[in-house]
Amino acid sequence: MAQPGSHLWFLPHHHIFAMLQEFGMPENFLHVIREVYEGCSTTIRSVEGETAEIPIRSGVKQGCPLSPIIFNLAMGPLLRAISNGTNGFNLHGERVSILAYADDLVLTVDDPESLQRMLDATSRAADWMGLRFNAKKCAALHIDGSKRDSVQTTDPGFQIQGEPVIPLA
Repeated sequence: MAQPGSHLWFLPHHHIFAMLQEFGMPENFLHVIREVYEGCSTTIRSVEGETAEIPIRSGVKQGCPLSPIIFNLAMGPLLRAISNGTNGFNLHGERVSILAYADDLVLTVDDPESLQRMLDATSRAADWMGLRFNAKKCAALHIDGSKRDSVQTTDPGFQIQGEPVIPLA
């Protein structure tokens, strides 16, 4: 089983708005969401003082009860693109190709070639959505359960969005 863990950078607000509109959300709802997200900024306070305003153009609002729903709707196209056309990994009779929790993803397949194809599909979908993966926070673990030393130490050279994925061994 080959399996990378990954870490996404934040969802761009323009993608959030586009996906909500694509899902047919009423215009008055979209207007309220835009009002909540557009023009957001933050400052950082330190011993030297407070910084100038820093615009926030990505991510969902922390603590907002709608944020998990908005995040899941906006991430749907990425998850579908990853799982389409993959066989995944047989886990106790169930085929599992992706595990997702918040901004963490785990892709599982039976062989390294399938994993790179899955990573390529992930890269294309993320590029379309305006997402970037932080390749330095991505890792791949290649396990061959048929061997005594099941963790494979050779680096198969996986890549996501043109950046190398760190091999774990």
